[in-house]
Amino acid sequence: MADSSRTPDHRDVTLQSMDDYGSQLTCALQDLSLEEARWMPTPKSNHVLWILWHMGRMEDMWGWYLRGEGDSAWIEGGWADRLGIDPSRSGSGDTIEPVQNFPDVTVEEVTAYWQASRELLIPSIEGVTVDRLDETRPEIWPGAPDTAPTLLWALGRIPVENGQHTGQIACIRGLYAAKFRQGFGRRQFFRRTSSTVILNLIQDLRQPATNPTPQPTRHWQEKVALPPTCHPEFIFRIY
Repeated sequence: MADSSRTPDHRDVTLQSMDDYGSQLTCALQDLSLEEARWMPTPKSNHVLWILWHMGRMEDMWGWYLRGEGDSAWIEGGWADRLGIDPSRSGSGDTIEPVQNFPDVTVEEVTAYWQASRELLIPSIEGVTVDRLDETRPEIWPGAPDTAPTLLWALGRIPVENGQHTGQIACIRGLYAAKFRQGFGRRQFFRRTSSTVILNLIQDLRQPATNPTPQPTRHWQEKVALPPTCHPEFIFRIY
């Protein structure tokens, strides 16, 4: 991903992080049906398709911020029109209504937008040399120009934000598998976590609505054979 003709530096931290969560996201999207992509764990939860679109918007917008000018995949690239979403929207600050009323588009279309955004972001990161790390973009920072972050801050923000969203997608897929006993052909992958909250929620989803009897939480079971892009320490099987 990085420019191999130069000496490794600060840019490679962001680029390597993007490569890592990008591989994990690809794994988390494996065999994802449209029904599952639009499933909401609760009436006020985001679904996978919305999160994936938002990830593309964030990579697109941060690339544009790093460049300070130029085209975006969303507007100039025509993806706003293709997906039928207001060009001014990014997902930030969305209420639940836009999530519930997300356009009738395919997983492949939204994935293609995320990939198009990434293709523009990578060279934008390469352009942030060490002498530019303290630059800001107040002229394009909405609402409060005096709070515009430095390019250094933006380089750190990109993998933090989208790494979190990757984990959210993996979590929703795990919840879906636990509730409906399907997905990945009984080889559903889920991010390993020690969170008691998540474990208890999964246990609740396993129980029929008519059965109030609490059952002991079952912990992660055996590992399964993983595709080449999937790291064993990241994804596990749920029963």
